[in-house]
Amino acid sequence: MGSGAALLRRLAQSGTINAPMKPEDIKKHNEFRHICLKNAEELLDGASAMLEKKLDHIAFHLSVLALEEIGKVELMGVRLMAAKHPSDREMNLDIDDHEKKLFFAIWGQSFGKQKISQKQIDDQRGLAKNLHERRMDYFYANPDDMLSWRDKMKEGEAKMIHGFVEARLKLEQAEGDVSEEVAGPDDPNLQWFFKAVDDPQKRKEIWSPASQQKLIELGDVKKWIPWLREVYEQNEGAMRELLQKEMTRQKPSDEEAWKPKWRVRVKIKTPSHSIRNKALNELNAQSSMLKLKQSDKNTLIIELTLPKKVPVQGLWDYSYGYCRMFVAALNIATRGLFWWNVPVDISRFYDEIWDLESNAGVRLELNPRLQLDWKSMRLVLGSTELSLTGLVFQYISHLWMEKHAEAIDLYVSGISLLAKNDVHLRLELNAFEQFYKALKTALQMNGHWDGKSDLKKAAHEQLTLFYGDQTANVDAMLDLGAELEAKHATIKPITLTEVIAMKAYCDAYLIKLAKEFEENRSGTKIEIVLGSDPTPAPPRSGDKS
Repeated sequence: MGSGAALLRRLAQSGTINAPMKPEDIKKHNEFRHICLKNAEELLDGASAMLEKKLDHIAFHLSVLALEEIGKVELMGVRLMAAKHPSDREMNLDIDDHEKKLFFAIWGQSFGKQKISQKQIDDQRGLAKNLHERRMDYFYANPDDMLSWRDKMKEGEAKMIHGFVEARLKLEQAEGDVSEEVAGPDDPNLQWFFKAVDDPQKRKEIWSPASQQKLIELGDVKKWIPWLREVYEQNEGAMRELLQKEMTRQKPSDEEAWKPKWRVRVKIKTPSHSIRNKALNELNAQSSMLKLKQSDKNTLIIELTLPKKVPVQGLWDYSYGYCRMFVAALNIATRGLFWWNVPVDISRFYDEIWDLESNAGVRLELNPRLQLDWKSMRLVLGSTELSLTGLVFQYISHLWMEKHAEAIDLYVSGISLLAKNDVHLRLELNAFEQFYKALKTALQMNGHWDGKSDLKKAAHEQLTLFYGDQTANVDAMLDLGAELEAKHATIKPITLTEVIAMKAYCDAYLIKLAKEFEENRSGTKIEIVLGSDPTPAPPRSGDKS
């Protein structure tokens, strides 16, 4: 007895874990499974006909589409298990994410049967990406590539992928439907598991070799998931205790457990702010766990001291989680850019170009450069900025402890993408999208937007605290975000100017929430004033060639 999703199959086969699904959910899943597999079968029939007519590019395309239909079955199984009453968002099958569907189709059969290395997962992701890109290249003509599909495809390539998908379809068909007998009361372990696999950090540990080896040793998903949950809850409990101690400066009852054991040193770069030692010293006097040092005027050293209470197996989670929250707070509070790395190749890909005929150097640069003119703003990481960082950090810590940090996760993804944006990988659109989603999510989670009414009105109401009536640009940014979300592209190009503007609106709203949290917690009124212009100057143009 099995299902379309490999994990759902293992759970159904265990026979004793109650899936958080009702009989009608399982019936819907099985009906959807039949449709997808029928689609896949018919697509393969079409591919066979195209192979006979020697139209290999169409056969390749139809075979990959059939594989996507199998991937949709796998995704459906996972989504059905993810929540008691799946919402439209939770039931999203990522219809537009072709690579994700292909990955699940390729990877799904392996779950719980053998230990899969990170390299194997990466290889399978690479295969999914490669299949999609080849399909697009063969099927669609490109004015920049004046070759027909016959010139691009290898002989037998379409036949090979057709055979692979045909074999994969037979495996999926042999699994059969999910029995309605597996439906029952909600299982808290499953609810925890499906939320955990949506967390990028937890997901790495869940699919780690050690975790997979434990699954194989136990031989039962029913025993494996509670084991995972127990490990994580022990680690999270200790992390909460650490954060609570740091926030309240309380003296621990067990002195031995709180003796310093680990020191973690992290280097953070900033193109936006000049770092001043005096302000760092003031913050260092207030914290026993966290110390900040200046390496140079644009490099900040974070030294984190953790006690014996932190086990070595939890050291990565504790140290990275803490630093990630602090760096997020820095970005929000300063409205600048702080990250582990910052773009280097912002206008060139080369060291030198030489005109051999004229015996002279030639300088070619991307225009405009992928760099905002932070220097013109003369931003300093001083006492005020660090004090506000502490305020925001306490709020983010509270969100993490209450497991409501979805908006912060999106925001941090935006920062990470912004920090990696260079001439080799243009990520302005992706970073903008993450900041847009972060703002929407934060507004909705805090009851300031219901997800259906006018988003612009909700944003204006929250941002007027800092910007007054100077929020005209908000409408333009939100329109861009809505267009991007609906069409996955925008007519007007999204540049660094738009990215930083959307980040700035996230910053202002999150600072407002942090302020309100601290006022409610301490009973003290806090006054914060931000400038009206949320963005630095546009990117500077490079030298003309």
